[in-house]
Amino acid sequence: MAVQTLDISPVGRVEGDLDVRVDIDNGVVTNAWTSAELFRGFEIILRDKDPQAGLVVTPRACGICGASHLTCAAWALDTAWQTEVPRNAILARNLGQITESLQSQPRYFYGLYAIDMTNKKYKNSKYYAEAVKRFAPFTGTSYEAGVTISGKPVEIYALLGGQWPHSSYMVPGGVMCAPTLSDITRAWSILDYFKNNWLENIWLGCTLERYEQIKTYDDFMVWLDESPAHANSDLGFYWKMGLDIGLDLYGGGVGRYVTWGYLPHEDKYNKPTVDSRNASVIMKSGVYDGKTDTKATQVVRYFDAMNFATRIKCPTIVSVGFIDKTCPATSVFSAYNNIPAGVDKKIVMRVDMGHAFPADLISEWDQVVKDHVASMRQTTTSAPTK
Repeated sequence: MAVQTLDISPVGRVEGDLDVRVDIDNGVVTNAWTSAELFRGFEIILRDKDPQAGLVVTPRACGICGASHLTCAAWALDTAWQTEVPRNAILARNLGQITESLQSQPRYFYGLYAIDMTNKKYKNSKYYAEAVKRFAPFTGTSYEAGVTISGKPVEIYALLGGQWPHSSYMVPGGVMCAPTLSDITRAWSILDYFKNNWLENIWLGCTLERYEQIKTYDDFMVWLDESPAHANSDLGFYWKMGLDIGLDLYGGGVGRYVTWGYLPHEDKYNKPTVDSRNASVIMKSGVYDGKTDTKATQVVRYFDAMNFATRIKCPTIVSVGFIDKTCPATSVFSAYNNIPAGVDKKIVMRVDMGHAFPADLISEWDQVVKDHVASMRQTTTSAPTK
């Protein structure tokens, strides 16, 4: 049987437009490609603007995770301007990040993920009827409770930032808020409501303190069998049905995982620098091997051009194609941004270019090289003779 090629465009319920192409041989996927080709141009919008415009523009990149964009913009300015960030300001920034993370757990699980478990392709599972009862969009008991409760944590964000989403309360050197005792008390009550009305009684089926005792897979299995409340919680039910319909067989990828790191420590990142970041974040960045190969993090650095870019001292020109699937634009920009600030550098961007080196780009590169050679000759000619 000939290999079939299947194009899925766009893939639903993904932030932005995602296209997927797969080759299928005798019912088995033998090759796959993904591309995210939606370009909104925030980098271009911010070009030639005041650096602080990023505090207003970038949070608008998303109506769900604006805090992540605002945090990155604020810390980038802190690093560039060598500001000192007070301890309480770091705590206030981290609270904004954490509350959005709390919001995302029920909103993503029920609104974007668990509804797939109600698809009729799983009707032969012994758990299917219960999945429909819990997770059916709009009518599912857990769907309604989870999506509704997801709006509570970001009320804390609004206490800090004045609004949610699209707040700009994080600024170079700190934050534009001074929470009162009333604000802190109200924040605690919001967290208690989230914990008591969803996290413990619907998602976990136990106290948060009991669940925090789980450290290993074996601990989790002991917890699952410990009480009917654990096994029948949404987490326990998802685990059981997931195994029953084979979800554990998908999504592992190649077993290598990347994290950028999360939450600067309030006492370690008061004077932020690029070099000190990883040692200062609570959740470390790095590349992790699925088989707990601790050397993977070190080895992978030798293959990432971003880490070598800091050594560049000569004038540099970089080209980037926004639809390049071999060298994604995000990777190219990461390397380019790591070239030291004092270096004469230029980046040539092509919105409609993939992995290519067209004639007009070659001409532009050649001209840069010729100008540099001419400049070097002029410098050599004008140098005094010893």
